[in-house]
Amino acid sequence: MEKVKKLYVALVVLFLYAPIGVLVAQSFNASRYRGHWTGFTLQWYGELFQNEGILDALQNTVTIGLSSAAIATVLGLITCMALRGMGRKPRSVFLGVASMPLLNADIVTGISLMLLFLGMGLRLGYGSILMAHVVFNLPYVILCIMPQFLSLDRSCYDAADENLCRTEIGHPSGNVRPFDVSLRLRPGLRRLAHRQPQAPDPGTELVGGLS
Repeated sequence: MEKVKKLYVALVVLFLYAPIGVLVAQSFNASRYRGHWTGFTLQWYGELFQNEGILDALQNTVTIGLSSAAIATVLGLITCMALRGMGRKPRSVFLGVASMPLLNADIVTGISLMLLFLGMGLRLGYGSILMAHVVFNLPYVILCIMPQFLSLDRSCYDAADENLCRTEIGHPSGNVRPFDVSLRLRPGLRRLAHRQPQAPDPGTELVGGLS
């Protein structure tokens, strides 16, 4: 039975990636027709890097991909920090709403965003594509980061506060900020936070938010 499962997985992977392999192999075909192999050549790659339109498209693809990933990561991190401070029910509702783009087909989300941008009077172009990709990426970022945030112990935040306090108070300038002093005056609150019951299992709560 185990061999049958492995064979099934291998067939699925082959079905998914075999067309990509064929496409890569045909890119070195000297013939213009993919069904007729006439020899190995790098001619098409030479023409590719001489086409300004394709190079511009490649540049837009790379910059939009990197920029949208970076922006979505920052926004997702801030969102997860805010969600961790919410109650369990509001957090589950928000996670359910944030996960809707994962359930919709990409074409549906894309057309919806296009209609939204047109309704807002925005010009379709590089900026609108960047914002759309951020919307696409943000649910995946939240899905990946949120379980880690829910599994963090409260002492991690307390340790960060204490280190910040010591760093600022021990600054060579000798300046003591009111915020730093307030950190020193909260040991009782920290002890109470440590005595609170442990947070629920992050995986269970995240699944509940997606359902």
